[in-house]
Amino acid sequence: MFPYDITTEAETKKQAQNALEEMVEVYEEGLKKYDYPDHLKKKALSDSEDKDVFNHLAFQALINQGKIDGPTCYAQTRTISA
Repeated sequence: MFPYDITTEAETKKQAQNALEEMVEVYEEGLKKYDYPDHLKKKALSDSEDKDVFNHLAFQALINQGKIDGPTCYAQTRTISA
């Protein structure tokens, strides 16, 4: 599981979700266009705090069937195949 490193801020949760969905769609179109290159599909986080947060969220997503939806955080997993 790897993050796309796509984030955003918005006035509402729904606006943020819509913006993220659009960004992910464009990113995945690029992945597909270039045959899912590993250096774009599997991008490791370099910041240790980001890694800690990602690992925590990844674990929570696994036990919550791919989604975390709390008062201060929303995260969703997605599976792509090359």
